[in-house]
Formats: sequence, structure tokens, C-alpha cells
Amino acid sequence: MPAGQLKAALQGLSGEALQQALTQALVDALAATLQSDARQLSPQRPLIEMGMDSLMAAEFRSGIRRELGVDIPFGRLLEGASLQDVVETIARKLEQAASLPTTPSDAPATPAAQTLDQVSTEAFFDMEMESGQL
Repeated sequence: MPAGQLKAALQGLSGEALQQALTQALVDALAATLQSDARQLSPQRPLIEMGMDSLMAAEFRSGIRRELGVDIPFGRLLEGASLQDVVETIARKLEQAASLPTTPSDAPATPAAQTLDQVSTEAFFDMEMESGQL
């Protein structure tokens, strides 16, 4: 699926249908990140046991944020979370966002706002690292 189209493809889905679609998309993304065959990946197996290291986790997390606008804590990816855990977290966040009333703030962010968001995320990550939360 071309970049940026996953979120649109998931719109209108909820519950089990949303989780199934997310699982398939994220298995494919994970396979690309790990440079492995998607058929050999188990959504129930911890990501770290499948060979994910910190650089791969950063790449995978960045792709999720870019495609879906959902931020998964970096440490969670390396502390035993499975792909199914990640799918459930993303599905919950997407369903919560879909239930909120739409406002003008739902408009696409300006480049300056996107840059500020990235800087804020990186600063928060640094604070988590320094405090030992990761």
C-alpha cells in the first residue's frame, strides 16, 4: 500500500475488523523492517525475540507515527511487546480518536507545527531515557 494511505483504508473499521486489517499491515511493515518473510512472523511473539533492535524499533515506530498518527512508546517495542500488543494499542487509540468530535484542529498541521511536534516527541523521549522510564 502506498505511503499515507493506510489510515484512510482503516477509516470506518472498528473492533475485530480494524485489528485484522492493522495486523496484516503491520506484519508487512515489520517484515520489511526486519528484512524477513511476513509468513514467518507471529503476531503473538515478542518483537525483540523476532530480532528487533533499537534502530529497527525506531524505524518501525516512525512508520507507525507517519502512517497512522499514533505514537507507540519506544521502550514498549523493546521490552517484550508483541505485534498483537502494538495492534491493540493502535486500534484503541484510533477508535478513541474516531469517537471525538471533529474540530478545526483536525485540519492538516502546518510544516511548522509538524516540526514542533517532532521536537516535542524527541524531547519527551529524552526525558524518559534520562529518568530511566525506558
